[in-house]
Amino acid sequence: MRLIYLHVLSGNFWAPNLTTDVPSVSNTAMKIYSNSASGQITVEGVKRFEKIEIIGINGNILHSELINASNLVVLNVQSLEKGAYLLKATDKAGAFECLKFLR
Repeated sequence: MRLIYLHVLSGNFWAPNLTTDVPSVSNTAMKIYSNSASGQITVEGVKRFEKIEIIGINGNILHSELINASNLVVLNVQSLEKGAYLLKATDKAGAFECLKFLR
C-alpha cells in the first residue's frame, strides 16, 4: 500500500498512517494478443479474475463483462476507434491488473 504524507506549510501536518487502501495484483501473468485483421484481442491469464473492462485513455469504461473460470478470454474490439486502451481485470477482493493495448 502506498502511504500518503501531507505537509501543509502553515501547520506541518504529518499523517503517516493514511493509505490509499487500493489493493493491487503483483507478479502479472496476464497477457494480451491482438489480431487486428479480425478485430479481436485474446487475453490470457485471467482465471483468478471475475470482471474485465476496456477503458479509454480518457477514463471512460467502454466495455465491461463478467468472466467465468476460464484462463482465456476473446474480446471483440472491432467497434473501437484506433488508439490506446487499458484492459483492467478485477478479482473478487477488488485487486486489479491493468495492461495497455493498441487498436
